[in-house]
Amino acid sequence: MSLLDTIGLISTIVIALPIIAIVVLRLTTFKTYTFLLIYLIMIFGYNFLELNYISASDTFINNAAATNNFLDAPLMLLFMLSLYPSKLYKGIITVAVVLLVLTSILIISILGFSTTTAAYVLGPGVLIVFMLSVYLTWNNLRISVRRRGATGRAIISSGLLFMYGSYVILYTIVYVIKDPHINEALLLFYLCTTIACIAICVGAYFESKRYFRLKELQITRKELSQIYGGQKTNKATLLEAALFPGEHLF
Repeated sequence: MSLLDTIGLISTIVIALPIIAIVVLRLTTFKTYTFLLIYLIMIFGYNFLELNYISASDTFINNAAATNNFLDAPLMLLFMLSLYPSKLYKGIITVAVVLLVLTSILIISILGFSTTTAAYVLGPGVLIVFMLSVYLTWNNLRISVRRRGATGRAIISSGLLFMYGSYVILYTIVYVIKDPHINEALLLFYLCTTIACIAICVGAYFESKRYFRLKELQITRKELSQIYGGQKTNKATLLEAALFPGEHLF
């Protein structure tokens, strides 16, 4: 087995970790994590095809690659909706997804469906995700210093920043410069994806703890409001803060 195949296999196994984490931690109950799950399953499946662990025709593999490239940025952007609670930020993502989807439809209808045409959408999409990852990482790291609850989002944002920063470099090498050393580019892809998936897995664990603590807080708030009635903004809120320090500050 060559070094490329070995790193590719390790990368594929590591990609399975956040997939398992999302399912086991029941993060699919939060809609945006469903998009991340689909994204990871797509990469996981394509890696097996690329490494020839699953027998398939060249046409099928090329179609799978084109599908991945067309859906890469929209799926990741939809997942990123949960990483920062800002209406402006969410509006920007919504507009970006709509534009990418409409552009994809237009390109497919005019130029056809292939890895070559998918590259026209992949480049701008990867760049958009990278720029938003810079913004997310800065804000979530800043918030995590003051609020422990933002730790998971900060870790995930950092992983995405590293991954899509690497993808920008890879896109430039493969599609702009058109360097013939494709194996080296694949090796970089596997390494970057591996590191990013580890970060996503760790971040997902912290996020699951936060989500379910917030769910407990909502139940507690409802129960306290029934007990204290009109005094819920006084005793109830103070008791919430005592039971769940920091959690009501999101």
